[in-house]
Amino acid sequence: MDIGTNKPNKKILKKIPHHLINIINPTESFSVAKFCKEIYKKLPYFFKKKKIPILVGGSMFYFNRLLLGLSPNLPKSNEKIRNLLSKIDTNILYKVLKKIDFCTFSKIHRNDKKRIIRAIEVYLLSGRKISSFKKEKIKKISHSIMQFGIVPKKKYLYQAIETRFYKMIDMGLEREVINLIEKYKLNKSSNSMKIIGYRQMLSYISKKIRYEEMCKNTIFANKNLIKKQMTWLKKWKNVFWIKEKDTHLQFEIFMKIYKKLLFSK
Repeated sequence: MDIGTNKPNKKILKKIPHHLINIINPTESFSVAKFCKEIYKKLPYFFKKKKIPILVGGSMFYFNRLLLGLSPNLPKSNEKIRNLLSKIDTNILYKVLKKIDFCTFSKIHRNDKKRIIRAIEVYLLSGRKISSFKKEKIKKISHSIMQFGIVPKKKYLYQAIETRFYKMIDMGLEREVINLIEKYKLNKSSNSMKIIGYRQMLSYISKKIRYEEMCKNTIFANKNLIKKQMTWLKKWKNVFWIKEKDTHLQFEIFMKIYKKLLFSK
């Protein structure tokens, strides 16, 4: 899944060490709990070498949980339960969630099937509301954290989305999806095929939509995702906002200051 995820190429990976890349295959699921666990395992390595790990990406929910912490008693995901729940209509699941955990129900959008399933899954596995685990003592990162938000102008950002998508098409996104389907026996229910770009391309390959519609839907989904990410990020506290102009210079200055403060203790 190199093209559709916009994974750094081999040249970049060789020049700049990256972590948490190529750690699972397309048939496996990856949860916020697994993400946090992998981060906790890596941190001692960085600080032993007096290196500052830079967490980069667009998964705001994962970063939010990493910063605020997770309950150590939350049940692990159960693939059998998830597969069964995934076959049920989202509206029905949403009504079930309302009955078993109204607190969580009121905070999850009715179309967010993944989180709805997780909340019901936790209830089925533990007999407890997922919201009740948030009241427990949670595990957090003990190190100081500096947060940056890079904000390009909207018109340039949207243009970059379109440019990147068509570049993926030119690089062979369609062939990549076909190869993944054939090699791993994937379908629309596979988590890896629910990712933006892969989902739309799968619909096109399956002849459910036309090429033009696939392109339009993918670009729209990416823009919509960015809107949600920015709305969420703007609510966060202690974020250093970096404007488009002199982005690299500002970031370099911030990191030099942070490194000096961190290792002068």
